[in-house]
Amino acid sequence: MVYHTTLNGLEMWSRHMFEHVGWMILAKRDKRNYKVVAYKKSLAHLRKALEERLAITQDADRILDLKELHFNVMTLVEFVKKNL
Repeated sequence: MVYHTTLNGLEMWSRHMFEHVGWMILAKRDKRNYKVVAYKKSLAHLRKALEERLAITQDADRILDLKELHFNVMTLVEFVKKNL
């Protein structure tokens, strides 16, 4: 069963992930690898959810919003790959 996330839900999820990257830096410092692993899984899930929503969205304005959100999340993904 596939559940689609709303644009608002994706925005809130993205905001949450950006806000918590600092906590993940501290978790890595403190050797709490399980937290970092869970964060990375959630980030990958967010990326996939954005891509799925982008594939089914038809409204031009929402597509632009989703592309911007996706670009920002991909920047976060690259940062996490390099630093966590």
